[in-house]
Amino acid sequence: MKNNTVLFVDDDTHIISSLRRGLMDEEYKKEFAYSGEQALNIMENTKVSVIVTDMRMPKMNGLTLLKIISEKYPDVVKVVLSGYTQLPQILATINQVNIFKFVTKPWNLEDELIPIIRQSIEYYNFASEKEKMKAEIERKNTLYTQILKSSNEKFAIMHKDYENIKTIDKNIFNYIRSQSTQEDPKLFHYHLAFIEKTHRKYMNTLPTVNSQFDFKKIITELSTYISENHPENPVDIQLKDNKNIQFSGNYKLLITYLMHFIKHTLNQYHSLKLTLSGENSKNVKKLFFIMELSQNTSSEKNLLSLIPSFNLFCEIINGKFDILKENADYKVLSFKVEF
Repeated sequence: MKNNTVLFVDDDTHIISSLRRGLMDEEYKKEFAYSGEQALNIMENTKVSVIVTDMRMPKMNGLTLLKIISEKYPDVVKVVLSGYTQLPQILATINQVNIFKFVTKPWNLEDELIPIIRQSIEYYNFASEKEKMKAEIERKNTLYTQILKSSNEKFAIMHKDYENIKTIDKNIFNYIRSQSTQEDPKLFHYHLAFIEKTHRKYMNTLPTVNSQFDFKKIITELSTYISENHPENPVDIQLKDNKNIQFSGNYKLLITYLMHFIKHTLNQYHSLKLTLSGENSKNVKKLFFIMELSQNTSSEKNLLSLIPSFNLFCEIINGKFDILKENADYKVLSFKVEF
């Protein structure tokens, strides 16, 4: 009770003086007011647990005071001091304000008033703890709901990753079986090595994490990768338009695939021009990469022949490579991704 404050309101100075003396040894804090206006001023700056007020006071009577307190401080426990002659006010108070106890005048301090005040404080503290417990339970329920939602989302992603691995492995074996009878064993092993590296890179991106990204992030990361790993190759990266489209998807896998393909591209071509563009419809956002390759340096390994095997992996991010134009020294490829 040391942290509780009880406010006593009575216009009779003798009653207030009597309360000051009689309650001196009580543990709770005590405030005293001689009018309803003074009581409200005290409550503006003090957290009051219990108010004990007389009913008949000049200017602002007890009923008016309690109605204001009920609106502004609904948690405060209300105790009324009243005389037998104040029955109409008592009935009005019962009908309009939630009163915890009535104490009739003249009251006995030790046997009546002090026990009622202690009960009022206990009731206030119990109600406060109940609200705290309710708020804590709601907070924990919200937290558990979020944890459950997050766990379900992670499980769904893991399940999808597992299904993707199954699909990729099935496609790989079907592709190998279809290509194993070709006449050029060197080309077959070249394809097989590319598939193995691509598979390893895909596995290194797991588990899948979807994130937000835009053109600027793609260009910055690709430019950094090229400058650090292929400084001798001229690479021109351009943005077709200045649309500020925000994409959401498996960015880590997208950028891994692009770097992987660029590495193989620059092993066979002197220069690469990469143009980015996008489309934003109501339900689907499309991201386009146009790759213009020139000055072929390798006749033994055919980059374009890798596209079918690479597309086995790109289906995971709704992506696909296509050949737009091809001649002896000049190739144009498109890579489209949908989110």
